[in-house]
Amino acid sequence: MKTLIIIVGVLAALVLLAMAYVRFTPVGPTSGVGRPAPQPVGDYPSEGGFYAVRPGAQFDQGALEAAILAEPRVTDFGDGVYATRTAVWAFPDIVHVWQEGDTLHVSSHLVYGRRDFAMNRKRVESWLDAARIDSDA
Repeated sequence: MKTLIIIVGVLAALVLLAMAYVRFTPVGPTSGVGRPAPQPVGDYPSEGGFYAVRPGAQFDQGALEAAILAEPRVTDFGDGVYATRTAVWAFPDIVHVWQEGDTLHVSSHLVYGRRDFAMNRKRVESWLDAARIDSDA
């Protein structure tokens, strides 16, 4: 019984240490995956992230930025780079937003781990919807 209590205690301590590491390690614009290579208009899901490319001649950059900054736990690093964090564990994701010509690019990717359970896709699509930017623009 003592052995079981020790094992459970060690496992709980390891989980708390991992949680503290994720929550308190600072992230910046160079954390995680960088800005992806430009792609044609479309959606590009990946393991741990999502990249949306929209025809952007008509898009309102202020509305998109307002949608991003309205999200809780967002840090704006400037130059179209943001960090978002999950509510419980504070897992960080790095977001890149840029325009090339009249094409809008929005990429969001996790910093730690491999799978994001499509959270980056949901987040990016909600921002695009809030800014009234769709794939048929």
